[in-house]
Amino acid sequence: MVAKKLTDEGLESLAEGIKELKQLRSMNLRFGSCKELTDSGLERLGEGLSDSPLQKIVVSFAFCKKITDLGLMKLGKELKRLNNLKSLDIELEV
Repeated sequence: MVAKKLTDEGLESLAEGIKELKQLRSMNLRFGSCKELTDSGLERLGEGLSDSPLQKIVVSFAFCKKITDLGLMKLGKELKRLNNLKSLDIELEV
């Protein structure tokens, strides 16, 4: 998935939908140049994924200028709760 116009609310909706996919084990999301995506959206994504059975996550926030260290820390805090997670790849470009 490549998204450029995604907002925090859209990311929250995506995370809520992913929660319902009980058999999902791997996820690859690419949020390139999302001008409206902020740290709050990352926190919401993490909250939505925190109880999932995911084993592998690949996510890219390339050129998302409103993403800061704080957002990544919030995302990481939530992802720590993923007991089955074996692989996490986060890509950032500025």
